[in-house]
Amino acid sequence: MSFAGDVLFSWWTTLWLHAACLFALVWAADRWGLLRDAAWKQAAWRAVLFAPLLSASLAVADLRPVPGARVPLPALSQPATTVGQIGAAEQTWLATPTATLGTATSGAAAPDADSSLRATWAPSTRVRAESAAPSARITSAPTVAELSKRTPRSANPVPRQHDESLPAAAAASSGYLQPSASILHSLLWLWTIAALAIGASVLWRWRREQRRVQNLPLHGDVQLNKQLRALPDPLAAQTRLRHDAGAGSPSANAPATICLPTWVDARLPAAQTRAMLAHELAHLRRHDPHWLLAGALAGTLLPPPIARRARRSLEEAAELQCDAWSAAVTGNPRALAESLLCCAEHLSAANVPSSFATPMARRQSALSDRVRRLIEESTMRANTPHLPRRSGPHRFALSIALLAIALALPGFAVEPPEPPVPPSAPPAPPAPPAAAQSAVEAVEPVTAAPSSPQARPAPAAAAPAAPAAPAAPASPPAPPAPPAAPVRSRVSVSQSNWLFGESTKIALSNDERSFRFEADGSFEFNAEETDILTLEDDAFIEEMRGGTKRRVEFENEKGSVQRRYYVDGKQQPFDGAAQAWLSAVVKQVIREGAIQVKERAARIFQRGGAPALVAEIEQIHGGYARGAYIRALFGFDRVDPASARRAVELVRGIDSDYEQRRALVAALEHDATDADAGVIALRMAAEFESDYERRLLLQTAARELPDTSSVHNAWVDALRKGESSYETRLAVQALFEHQNPEAASLDKAVALIGTIDSDYERRLALQAASARVAGRDTGFDAYCKAVSTMESSYEARLALQALVEERSLDAHSAAAAIQASTSIESSYERRLALVSIVENMPRQADLIDRARSAARDLSDYERGQVDKALDRLRS
Repeated sequence: MSFAGDVLFSWWTTLWLHAACLFALVWAADRWGLLRDAAWKQAAWRAVLFAPLLSASLAVADLRPVPGARVPLPALSQPATTVGQIGAAEQTWLATPTATLGTATSGAAAPDADSSLRATWAPSTRVRAESAAPSARITSAPTVAELSKRTPRSANPVPRQHDESLPAAAAASSGYLQPSASILHSLLWLWTIAALAIGASVLWRWRREQRRVQNLPLHGDVQLNKQLRALPDPLAAQTRLRHDAGAGSPSANAPATICLPTWVDARLPAAQTRAMLAHELAHLRRHDPHWLLAGALAGTLLPPPIARRARRSLEEAAELQCDAWSAAVTGNPRALAESLLCCAEHLSAANVPSSFATPMARRQSALSDRVRRLIEESTMRANTPHLPRRSGPHRFALSIALLAIALALPGFAVEPPEPPVPPSAPPAPPAPPAAAQSAVEAVEPVTAAPSSPQARPAPAAAAPAAPAAPAAPASPPAPPAPPAAPVRSRVSVSQSNWLFGESTKIALSNDERSFRFEADGSFEFNAEETDILTLEDDAFIEEMRGGTKRRVEFENEKGSVQRRYYVDGKQQPFDGAAQAWLSAVVKQVIREGAIQVKERAARIFQRGGAPALVAEIEQIHGGYARGAYIRALFGFDRVDPASARRAVELVRGIDSDYEQRRALVAALEHDATDADAGVIALRMAAEFESDYERRLLLQTAARELPDTSSVHNAWVDALRKGESSYETRLAVQALFEHQNPEAASLDKAVALIGTIDSDYERRLALQAASARVAGRDTGFDAYCKAVSTMESSYEARLALQALVEERSLDAHSAAAAIQASTSIESSYERRLALVSIVENMPRQADLIDRARSAARDLSDYERGQVDKALDRLRS
């Protein structure tokens, strides 16, 4: 299967590469006007459709040794390597046809001094999947067209050299496919199967269309049949006319059938019907219905944009050539043009022709161009019936040239790895002593040269005795060891139930141990939570602790659960010790997997109440499972405040904002949660990273917690951590809707509103706080300050009006409101704000002067409106 996957990868990659190159070439030629002749255009676009299939198939059909330089390439089954990394073991090579890098004789490549100059097996760019990580340099490769010049594969290829200095692990193969290549091969198989399925559906629709056409009634119009038989072509006598009531245009169908719609009858002018029949007969002469089928099948393999463009161009070229033949045969191109216009008039969305028929006109056809060609006499002279015969050699030469280009294009192929190099032979044993002695005696003795006399060294002077070193002071006591780091647990739980059945996977790991549980299908534990009671398919539990790996495998055999126990990979009897280990691990699986949480929590609560369930929660490490059990705890009515507070504290061990919020909301909505527990929950909310989750929790806290200063302070501190203007505004609205903050908390809350970036959201938040602020002096200054820093004059005026209209202003509050109005830049908005203030402020001269001063830089009309309000205040 791996080799087949490599072939598929090579074939698909080469096919799409060649198709893209040919498409670019032909499209450019068509765009530049080099393919104005319909016959040339047809030959070029047919090459785009079919030449890549041939060249790609030849690229992977035959592998022959070609001499040349072997260049390292990254193996498909290995991780990607960076440019410049050179593999130390066996590497992947690419052949290049450079004659100076390597030569070959008829049979095998000549040995070379450099190990990188060897023969390879690649008709195109080839990648060999090796175990070592090679380099990432790429050079050119031989093309498919050069294969015929290469020598056949040698029956006994020269074995590859192996570097014995490498470790054995690096030289040995690690397996043909790594996971990345396996996934790629699986995707390629799925793609290939899908393409074959689409091709099968195309053939099925083709066959269904043939049966439908054959079941159509024969056309009984004698005049039309005579006109068809009178056409100068032997195929006319074999062609049958059939009546297709659902068609909107005449069409040619295989085999040798022309279908006519209802509007084509004897009442149509004879010249038009004769031109129409000649046009469809030309399609049958050219075997266009079969070419349509071939193009549809090829289109299932090529890139969809390329296939659509090529098929559309072929249809246009076919119509132009059939128009030319019909006009030349009938000698009346104008009649054919008129018949085309009749077809266009009768076309509609309800009678779209079959994709395997050749209708005389389609809605998407270039009718204007065809009619213009038919009417222009010069066009018809250039497209006589003899043109295809005269241009036949030219079209054939064009097709051969495009095919040669496709064969000359570089390809891409993947080869399986060569088998690992066998180990080198062991060294020869040492010679026996007797043989060694005789060999020594056979050597002529050599007299050693006398050594030169050496000078006598001078006597060394006696060194004075060194004084004794003082005793080293005692080393200070070692500092106490730091406390051990807390054990961090990582839990992963996944459950799926889809096409291939139900699957459960649970994994837990920390610094001390790790365990896994996997089960296929449904399963059920016993009531004691010590073993698996029923099992649909199979499962296993595995634990690694202290260097020892234990594993129990479960399998359903005829309705009974069979167990196999392993320790460090060796099967052991399932005795009492194994059962004791399994009981402890099963309980952990049930806890961390959140399996039947409500039923299990009910049993624990019934047995020991809320303290027992809280003690169980303390042993759960996974965030999801702990949150589920906490929510289950607050689903019971009889929960004491101490257990509720402890459960809220345990929420801190959950690492997900979402799960924390769900657990804390369940706690806040329970009657056992007091203000102290609520403050703990609000402090956790301050640590959330998600503004959305924080806002949801704060809304619940504002609704459920008692109206105390500690709750208010913790609530505002938690909200201060948010960054979203929208979420902050929604939370503030909930606070002032359900709570009545005290003076200090109110000042903090209103000051917090002033930090909202969006003027719209700030105005809504201030309007929600206006009723609480207006009833007391506390918070009024903070409210006005929040208004004065707004950039939108409209939003600032609405916020200020909401405050001043809640109550009659005193001297202090009126002065603060007037000062805030001066920050409004719009004359219209400031006038409305000042009028509202004047109507609610006391009648004092200094306040009137402040208001006039605030209106001094307004326009004349707006200032006059403020003066009128002040005059009413004086009266």
